[in-house]
Amino acid sequence: MTSYKSAKWNAAFLGVTATAVAMEIYAAVKKDPDIKPWTGLIVNHVPKWVAFAGIGYISVWWPLHTQAHYRKARTK
Repeated sequence: MTSYKSAKWNAAFLGVTATAVAMEIYAAVKKDPDIKPWTGLIVNHVPKWVAFAGIGYISVWWPLHTQAHYRKARTK
């Protein structure tokens, strides 16, 4: 059973994630020059080498992180 504290954390975390994804889709679809999606913000404000280093790190870390959590869940 999930604790009240855990349920609040999950709701907040998923709510923030859903909001960010919805805002990204809105910015991409709206085509308003004053509203930039993440890609536009990253290209305009983050050096290319930093952006690609971050993308590379996440591309390696996320699958390994997810696999570890699936393995952990199977052993319960």
